[in-house]
Amino acid sequence: MPEARQVQGVERATFTVEIGDRIGVTHSFRDRIGHVVATADDADTAGDRADRAALNLRVSMDRLPRSPITSENP
Repeated sequence: MPEARQVQGVERATFTVEIGDRIGVTHSFRDRIGHVVATADDADTAGDRADRAALNLRVSMDRLPRSPITSENP
């Protein structure tokens, strides 16, 4: 994370989950596990900076077996 924050114009680079958290796939905005915010004089440069910062972020996930669907776990 420190490398991402050192990219020029990056105001924020953060994960919204912690190591060991279980996450689900909803195929919506809820799937996002972090974000990068960058600024510049124009949108293209800000986007480039955010992209460069994101290249410094690493995520590793393990697929867990699906739980059976029950009345307690719909």
